[in-house]
Amino acid sequence: MEQKSGLSAVRLIGRRATLEKVTAAAAQVRWRESHYDAKGRLVLPVPANYTSDDFNRLLQAIEPYQSGIEGLQMLGPNGGSVDDRGIEHPDD
Repeated sequence: MEQKSGLSAVRLIGRRATLEKVTAAAAQVRWRESHYDAKGRLVLPVPANYTSDDFNRLLQAIEPYQSGIEGLQMLGPNGGSVDDRGIEHPDD
C-alpha cells in the first residue's frame, strides 16, 4: 500500500569499502548515525532537525565516491523507498 511520507533515512548500495568512506563523509555534514541492514546496505537516518539543506550537503559530501555507489534510495518512516513525488513504496 502506498502512502505519503517524509524522509526518515537514506539507503546506499555499494562495496563495503566505499560505504565506509561514505559513512565518514556523511558524518562530517551532520549524518552521524549509520548502520547496515540485513542485505549489507548502508542506512543513514536523517539528522535531528532535518532540512532539505542537509540532504543537499550529504549529496555534496558523498559526491567523490559516486563511482562506487550502485544505488541511493530515500526511505520513509516504514522503511520503504520514497519516490520523487514523496510516495513511500514497500521495501523489496
